[in-house]
Amino acid sequence: MMKNKNILYGSSILILLSALLLVIPFGIKESARYSPREVKFNQAYSKNSHGIAGALEYYHQRRKNINTGKVEIADMLKAEREVADFGSVNKSSSLGLDWIEMGPNDVGGRTRAILIDKNNPSRMYAGSVSGGLYISNTGGFSWVAYDDKMNNLAISSICQSANGDIYVGTGENLGVYPNGVVGSGTVGRGIFKSTDNGATFDSLPSTVPSDLDDNSTAWAFVSRLAADPFDNLKIYAATNGGLMITIDGGGTWTQAISGTYDDVKVGSDGAVLAARRNNNDAKAYLLKPGESIFTEITDSLPGVGGAHRLEMAIAPSDPSYMYCCATSGSLHNLYQSKDGGTTWNIIVPEGGDAVFSDQGSYDLALAVFPDDKERVIVGGVELYAWSAADNTWDLIALTNGFPPHLYVHADKHTIVFSHSYGVSDYTFFIGTDGGVYASGDGGNTYASMNTGYSVTQFYAMGTSREGWVAGGTQDNGNPFIDFTGATTKSQTRNLPSGDGGYMQFSVIDPQAFFWESQNGGSARRSPEMGSGAGDLFVNSMCAGPCDEGYDEGPWVTPLVHWESFNDLSSTDSIQFVADQEYAAGSTIIIESRNASYPFKFVNPTALSVNDTIMIQDIVSSKLLACLYSGVWMTKDVLDFSKEPEWYKISGRIGTCAEFSADGDVVYIGSGSDVYRISGLLGIKPGDLSTDEPNGSAILNTTLTEYELDFGNSQQVNGLGVDPNDADNLLITTGNYGSPNHVHLSSNALSVPTTFNSIQGNLPEMPVYDGIIEMHNPNVVVIATEYGIWSTINAFDTPANVTWTNESNGFPRVPSFMILQQTHANNSCNGVINAGNIYVCTHGRGIWRSENYLKPQDTSACDLPVGIDESSITSGVEIDFHLYPNPASMGIANISYNINRSSSVNIKIYSISGQIVQDLALGKKSFGQHKETIDVTELKAGTYFVSLVVDGYQKTERLVLLR
Repeated sequence: MMKNKNILYGSSILILLSALLLVIPFGIKESARYSPREVKFNQAYSKNSHGIAGALEYYHQRRKNINTGKVEIADMLKAEREVADFGSVNKSSSLGLDWIEMGPNDVGGRTRAILIDKNNPSRMYAGSVSGGLYISNTGGFSWVAYDDKMNNLAISSICQSANGDIYVGTGENLGVYPNGVVGSGTVGRGIFKSTDNGATFDSLPSTVPSDLDDNSTAWAFVSRLAADPFDNLKIYAATNGGLMITIDGGGTWTQAISGTYDDVKVGSDGAVLAARRNNNDAKAYLLKPGESIFTEITDSLPGVGGAHRLEMAIAPSDPSYMYCCATSGSLHNLYQSKDGGTTWNIIVPEGGDAVFSDQGSYDLALAVFPDDKERVIVGGVELYAWSAADNTWDLIALTNGFPPHLYVHADKHTIVFSHSYGVSDYTFFIGTDGGVYASGDGGNTYASMNTGYSVTQFYAMGTSREGWVAGGTQDNGNPFIDFTGATTKSQTRNLPSGDGGYMQFSVIDPQAFFWESQNGGSARRSPEMGSGAGDLFVNSMCAGPCDEGYDEGPWVTPLVHWESFNDLSSTDSIQFVADQEYAAGSTIIIESRNASYPFKFVNPTALSVNDTIMIQDIVSSKLLACLYSGVWMTKDVLDFSKEPEWYKISGRIGTCAEFSADGDVVYIGSGSDVYRISGLLGIKPGDLSTDEPNGSAILNTTLTEYELDFGNSQQVNGLGVDPNDADNLLITTGNYGSPNHVHLSSNALSVPTTFNSIQGNLPEMPVYDGIIEMHNPNVVVIATEYGIWSTINAFDTPANVTWTNESNGFPRVPSFMILQQTHANNSCNGVINAGNIYVCTHGRGIWRSENYLKPQDTSACDLPVGIDESSITSGVEIDFHLYPNPASMGIANISYNINRSSSVNIKIYSISGQIVQDLALGKKSFGQHKETIDVTELKAGTYFVSLVVDGYQKTERLVLLR
């Protein structure tokens, strides 16, 4: 009878801490391997809290067919084929973007396949489910990518035949949404084969999915491959189209059993075990040595009914010892057979959820120790081992980071032993959601083996003024890269989270970081590049305390940041007390409330010691968060001396968001809708009502909310606002089943708005994000299910818009976010990467293009100039009004009233703070006046108009239309 040993943790902490001082190399001798391990781990101590369900729902909503509500295999196959056919015809790109891989090159990502070359133990292969094939010639200590040379990067399985040929299966069918359709998985392109020791891989034509209209078409997903130990040409494949067998090295295949198969294993005697998925009632099959027909053995597995997934294993040292792990989310049962699969017994019964955390259909690995036919490892979220020697079921690794030598990343998918295990070494490898891990001492200690294995799955990202990058990932936190790590592509640190989300840097304060975990949980802000972090959200925004124990927002919660060094509409003020006498016209350096950023103030009148003047704070910051409770904004996120003051500006639930360049407008994507919130410039806390009857968030005239109608029923994935004209708005949408995924408007600030589909010749596939390039609005660059695409005639007649694939050195991989650094290179603000384009991929890390990089600013720093708020009694009273606003006929009128005869000037500023018109009107008499300004030479966009009266000025925003 099996006994579950109590897991102890207490005084033995001293043993754990002492172990931290030990460095145990790979390949140590058996005496060390079997040294007594008295320490047992407290399961709560190592609990993994990051489930896959939220991620699967996220993928599903962005990819599902808008008509059927499912992610259809046929849709994905058609898109994959369209992209492949497009590339064979269109060899050049319109922009010729060159790409630089940024990393991280040491974090890893979901890995379901590992192979150790039988002829060269130093040569290994690892497959990422969305990042492709990697090869190591150092026994796993370093990796290089092969995958960019293959036309499908969804690696799910690898095996090696008896003669050394290597087979690679594609398509991940084990990332499934709860209703059974594909969620996180990526469709495959059958099997690739190498006959030259992995130097080249060629597609096997017999395995390329052919029926693009059939959701059950064969070879879309190859979940497992296994080779016959005697026949060089016999390979077994567990696929969505049945259990397939080839006896001619992949030239032709026959279906041994119909159905969808998750696993196939071959013993050293040629026996074969296979596991079939069957509507949450999994089936097991056995082919005994010398036989030609598989026999179903499900009924021989006591109590297996209702299992969702089965994983099989055969002991290398004795093929008559077989194992089966059954899961139904949690552990269903672990079975053993000692007679070649004829009879089976339960060795670990169902109960509890310590191994799988209710996601055993997603992560399940099983392997038998080569030197002990009655000792097995089971991987789920955690890593457990069963041994018949003392009938134990023990946790053998941890999923948190302490102690570090016991850490193995959560979510295990494959376990592979060295070919010489138990003879000259005790090494085995584990494929996880965090890449490749290994133990060199039989499971006493572990190490990450991800150097060069750049397959991280990002959801979102941010970039700093220095070009640093960081972003939120699937189950790998928020890697931060500032080029000072072990290599320039290595993460410098990981900002704590489980599944990461948005990441924002500050240009005003380069030390300030803002990030979040899944569902907006545990959102943090740091004044020291990730150190000293505190809560970003306040409890009034959340369902409970704002931590990751609550789902505060969508799986990837939008968190967007707007900053300006010259916000002439700012309502924030700084009280300046003169510490000396200042003559009229003297320049004073003022420090903003935002990170004490300096700006110049020209004093309009003489000041004596202790005179007080209120000065407009022109350095501004707005951070916006889209939670389930609504859209929230704060203006003081850079003030780390206090808790941020958040204001609810809308009751919408946003799934993406983007500010206009002037900060007056924010566009919110909410499901299949897009909303425009206007009037954010000059907003004050008093402008916002806290009274919200009927769920209405806005009960004042300061802000306006307007729904933009673009005839859409798909998920809005991304928004791109023209940095020079907020009227130009790009909307990218997901979902299969619709021919339109890219929409463009040239009057997004108007009522009503009009949009055009600019799909053109773009293959029908989900489009996740896009930008309108800062130098030319006709240039649009989008991030899609299959990499980066561009057009140079976005505002042409919609039918004439043409797209090209910007894949020069860029992998064909899902790309979830694209952004461009639009702050100008400036010796004052420290920006050095203006124009650079950055992309985060879901499988190959972060990339950048420097094709649009602006020249560096070598001039001396010239700080922006602030404005007097007229708190000293000057006797000047100014009242003025701009109309029409927006102005569209090339003229703008100013009506103003002054209370005494004064010198009057009109200055017009661009949104970057440059004076574009300076009109001296001379001396004006007391009373009402009107001036007409010719603005025909100014481009469409947002400007600030200042009326200057005897050195005192007031400013209003002006929008010019064309």
